Amino acid sequence: MRIEPTEISHHLTTQPGVAAAHVAVYPDQDGQPQLVAYLQPAASAPAEHGEHVARVREALRRRLPEAMVPARFIVLDTWPVTINGKLDTRALPDPSTVDVRTQVRRPFVEPRTPAERSLAAVWQALLGVDRVGADDDFFDLGGHSLLASRLAARLRSEMGAEVPLAELFAAPTLAAMARLVEQAQRTAPAPLAPIRRADRSKYTLNPERSTTGE
Repeated sequence: MRIEPTEISHHLTTQPGVAAAHVAVYPDQDGQPQLVAYLQPAASAPAEHGEHVARVREALRRRLPEAMVPARFIVLDTWPVTINGKLDTRALPDPSTVDVRTQVRRPFVEPRTPAERSLAAVWQALLGVDRVGADDDFFDLGGHSLLASRLAARLRSEMGAEVPLAELFAAPTLAAMARLVEQAQRTAPAPLAPIRRADRSKYTLNPERSTTGE
């Protein structure tokens, strides 16, 4: 699939609350290419950036393949322009220098349950963030479809929870996802008991009982 950042930018500018948009490719924390969308909010955009980005992301998912949905959204209150009034792409901040938490304007809530705390540790490792709150959104913190697939695999291997990828997308906050994990753990089949092999060393052949026809 050929991915055109300009096409994605066009779709972004048709969304409510988006005054301007620019999509570019940058390496993620593992050095893999990722799509990054820069947004200039319109006056009608929600004051809470996380809510605004969530709406825009969901709208894109309904119109574009998952591979064309940006992994990162960076909201800029001040749109850098050249003296000719065009976007100054060189003045856009490198995604690695932007703290994702500055884009999420909601109070931090400590994880409250054992499942939330365990899941927060998994998120921290996958997303490369210092802390994760109960109300944080996986995708607001830099998650994307590839990382969601890795997350599903780690939930299976580390927490014994088989959670379908579609359900992770539908419950992106830590608290909601932790509830899915708890439900999956309760309904998981009990592990099979290991099969014990007989210790053949305990058995010896009686030399007096031979098959000589006697």
